[in-house]
Amino acid sequence: MLAWLLFGCAREPDHARYLRALHAPDGPAGWDVCLTVADPNLRGDCQASVAAQDSYFDQCGQVNAGTWRDECWFEAAEDESRRGDMTGALVACTKSGFAMQCQDHVLGMVAVAWLDLPVAEVGVKFAALHVNAPGTSLGFLFWRHYDRTRIAEGKPITRVGCQDRDCRGAAETEVAAALSQAVAASRAVCDAIPTFAWAVDGDAQRMVQHAWTEACSDHPAGRYKGQP
Repeated sequence: MLAWLLFGCAREPDHARYLRALHAPDGPAGWDVCLTVADPNLRGDCQASVAAQDSYFDQCGQVNAGTWRDECWFEAAEDESRRGDMTGALVACTKSGFAMQCQDHVLGMVAVAWLDLPVAEVGVKFAALHVNAPGTSLGFLFWRHYDRTRIAEGKPITRVGCQDRDCRGAAETEVAAALSQAVAASRAVCDAIPTFAWAVDGDAQRMVQHAWTEACSDHPAGRYKGQP
């Protein structure tokens, strides 16, 4: 009985092993320590943390299926993004249970990186990226990030130069969203078509006019203004 008690007291607790894994000299050493963690959930947490800390992402598939494996692949995608391999990042996302959220996050990073490039050039670059990255909705998600961020920063947006429906549709969607926010903030917006710093060319102004008509047609200060 005494020997059993001494053994039990001497056994390193899981949380101590977790901390030791994080202070290991490299990813493989830390990973080996994580494997000795008895609690499955804490072991997965340990493995995902070691992978993120030491860029040891080729082991993500060895994490028990569930939240921590998904988190490991999400972290892998972020790491690929920071290294500039956006295709690799999008592919890593597909291995996570958070695939859509992960890809949306990566696409936002891509959009910011290309924010000052003209639409036509961005289209060519995105097509080259997308060809090796699975996901049918990636184009629309990407262009929404691109247009939304440009609107937020007051940079001109346009459909001129768009090569596909995703590019055009995203611009229309983000213009409508921006106009709706303006209408929600001030009913006076429906008194007349507003002007925006990002609506510079004729195409952008036409999108604003269409969005204004849609948002204000049934508004009491819209087309019915001045009516009995």
